[in-house]
Amino acid sequence: MKKGFTLVELLATITILGIIALLLTPTVTGVISSFKSDASEDQKKTIISAAKLWISDNRLKAPTTEGTVFCVQIAALKKGYLDDDLRDPKTKQKIPDTAGVRVTMKNNTLVYTYVGSC
Repeated sequence: MKKGFTLVELLATITILGIIALLLTPTVTGVISSFKSDASEDQKKTIISAAKLWISDNRLKAPTTEGTVFCVQIAALKKGYLDDDLRDPKTKQKIPDTAGVRVTMKNNTLVYTYVGSC
């Protein structure tokens, strides 16, 4: 009596594994995309936190009157507040030095918003 698998058994196993792979691919792709979006949002929050530190260290440049807008560029934040090599987690493109955080005075509170260019 021979031991081993028949060709039909091997083909059936390969077919089943192929079907499982086809079912899982969209799910895995969606999870990876979701992780990249989350990482991008976390990076924006990190940039905003760096801008808050920069504003606290440079209080004289902060807006003081209602509606006043000031923009802190990434180039300024790289001088002690952020790493030099910032890349967008979604696209892997380098974030330009002209991007930054818009700081606006609203209701006697500073509001920080990430912007693509200042």
